[in-house]
Amino acid sequence: MHEGVDPALTGTGAPAGTPLRLILEAEAPQPGILKARLAVEQGTTRRQGEQGELSVMDRATIPQDQIDHFARTLLARALRPAPQD
Repeated sequence: MHEGVDPALTGTGAPAGTPLRLILEAEAPQPGILKARLAVEQGTTRRQGEQGELSVMDRATIPQDQIDHFARTLLARALRPAPQD
């Protein structure tokens, strides 16, 4: 099992070996703004991650290293265990 990953997305609700599917929903209304969320599917289980926003004000476009960090953050949020009620 993957450490820190929601068990519902690592095989509990799907047959062993069922791959994870990551779906990125993103929009860039301007070159300096990026809004995105990541959905994770495995078998019949789907969980929508939180939407994040990345923006810059001191340049025309978002630097690649900031986009890379933003992508890692979206992935970490999407794979973390769901809060318990």
